[in-house]
Amino acid sequence: MNEKHCGHAITIISTLLMMTITQAYADSTNSCTFYAKFVKSDTGYIVESAAKSYIDSENVLIVELGLNTDKVVLRNMRVPYREFPNANCRTVGTNDYQALCGGYFVTKQIGKTAVVKPLMYVFTLGIGAIIDTAGGVAYAATSDVDAVNAAKESSNILTSPYTAPYFQSCASYYDEQHKAEIIKQKNQQEADAAIKKQQELAKMAYSNWIASMPKYRSQLKPSIVTNCGTVIEIKGTMVHLQTGSDARDIWMPLTDVYSYQDNQSRLVGCHDSNRWYKRYGNWVNGDTVYKNGKDYNDEL
Repeated sequence: MNEKHCGHAITIISTLLMMTITQAYADSTNSCTFYAKFVKSDTGYIVESAAKSYIDSENVLIVELGLNTDKVVLRNMRVPYREFPNANCRTVGTNDYQALCGGYFVTKQIGKTAVVKPLMYVFTLGIGAIIDTAGGVAYAATSDVDAVNAAKESSNILTSPYTAPYFQSCASYYDEQHKAEIIKQKNQQEADAAIKKQQELAKMAYSNWIASMPKYRSQLKPSIVTNCGTVIEIKGTMVHLQTGSDARDIWMPLTDVYSYQDNQSRLVGCHDSNRWYKRYGNWVNGDTVYKNGKDYNDEL
């Protein structure tokens, strides 16, 4: 399969797979992986089998799928080394994810860095290579990048019946992730809207409380406790108050007097153009503020 035909096949299979997907969860980091075992043919590499778990055999590659906004694509294929890019060659059956001692995608460095268990080897092929038929030899091995790239470009990885389920499951998985994200965002938007509505109602109620203060002031009389203390007497637009602070009794404009608590049951601070007399729900002495831990309102 040449590059032109391969690219065409990728487009067709990706489009067909995504036709059943409502909307892909768009994220460049989205990926799925599975293992594929290949056999080499005259036209390239053919998938012989595929599995989600490691295939303990030669000619196996880890296949990584990428999920874009409109299609599933082949992102990467690599040799399943435990240590990459170099690993020790091993025999089949040990299931330790190291490079195998043969296959299309592994280059062995025979005779160069061989390590052998004593008395468990033979010389073969006249090249001085140590081959341990009992599995005691380890050779340095590297990934054959050219072979891996050839498999990526010329294999039937995107059209094989063995691999199709993994493309579909990958797309389905991220589609579910996308749906879950939509629900999460919707719930968050609803929660934010509820909070905003609550804040708007609280703001409206607070405005109504402020608007009610002129009537409150018109009804003040001696012994009523205000935000600034107890009313002693009222003369015109001024009110005489016993603050209870170091200021003792003071005269203040009526417009600076509020109810002891606001509409949210917060203790209302007291001040005029000269100083704060009461703040943070407790009395102040000079510049020292004494908190009592209760809710307060000193925004006025």
